[in-house]
Amino acid sequence: MMTTFYSVGELLSLLEKSGFKDFSLMQTIFQGPGEIDDIEPVKKGYGEGSFVVIKGLKPLDGKKLRCAGKWGVDET
Repeated sequence: MMTTFYSVGELLSLLEKSGFKDFSLMQTIFQGPGEIDDIEPVKKGYGEGSFVVIKGLKPLDGKKLRCAGKWGVDET
């Protein structure tokens, strides 16, 4: 069995085609596995970190869904 990796751009495109919007992206893991000796920081966006989380909203019956909480980090 093979694993398929997608770029952030490919994932955003697939999510948009599936009806998601209002994206927020966060990233972490900025060092190599042998170099990490503490909790890695979390930063807004993508392009620097090796692990990216994409949060998007998908309207349901024309209504916007609301997230119950915030990210666990400062999004500013």
